[in-house]
Amino acid sequence: MRRRLRIGLLSSGDELREPGQTLLAGQIYNANRYCIGALLRGLGFEVHDEEVLADELVASRDALSLAASEWDALVTSGGVSVGEEDHLKRAIAELGEVNLWRLAIQPGKPFAFGSVAGKPWLGLPGNPAAALVTALLVARPFLLRQQGLFDVVPRPLALPAAFDWPQPRARRQYLRARLDERGRVEIHPQQGSAMLLAASWADGLAVIECGATLGVGDAIDFLPFSALMA
Repeated sequence: MRRRLRIGLLSSGDELREPGQTLLAGQIYNANRYCIGALLRGLGFEVHDEEVLADELVASRDALSLAASEWDALVTSGGVSVGEEDHLKRAIAELGEVNLWRLAIQPGKPFAFGSVAGKPWLGLPGNPAAALVTALLVARPFLLRQQGLFDVVPRPLALPAAFDWPQPRARRQYLRARLDERGRVEIHPQQGSAMLLAASWADGLAVIECGATLGVGDAIDFLPFSALMA
């Protein structure tokens, strides 16, 4: 019998504030701390909510080193995009290695993976919708496998689309979607990676492959949240 995987959860960014605090120009609420933390706890992991990493190399490196000495795996959000103040990848590289950076998906392109002092590190994007999608599609199955489970990738449902998608995209799309009264897949009109509103409205993710187009009634893959959060 295995013990529960212990996960250190860290957010990155000087702009982050807690809900209830007054926001100044350029500041945002730390939605990922609560959204990703709740998801991981719901999957049965022991989640340890760590400090917010400052946008400074030495401070980030010290906090990551301490977290890696205490927990089985690290999950961070933010700090993996291209930016002068994003020191996270450099800190990871000094403590371990960055094995992967960027996926051909939308949202979620800046996802990163590597290790810190021998412990797995999963770097989620900072934008909340992108963090949620990569947590569901990448972090969830990886961590469940680390926990000793094997059947961790849910099979999508092939359902008719209630919308047109006339313009092909270069990356695989994961659209926040739900089923209408006729059992067709409809998508929220706001699909920006910074918007959690669409996720709270949705029942799952509609998947459109790179370069694909579709029309109303065409079959589309649908991943229910009920399967992705189990």
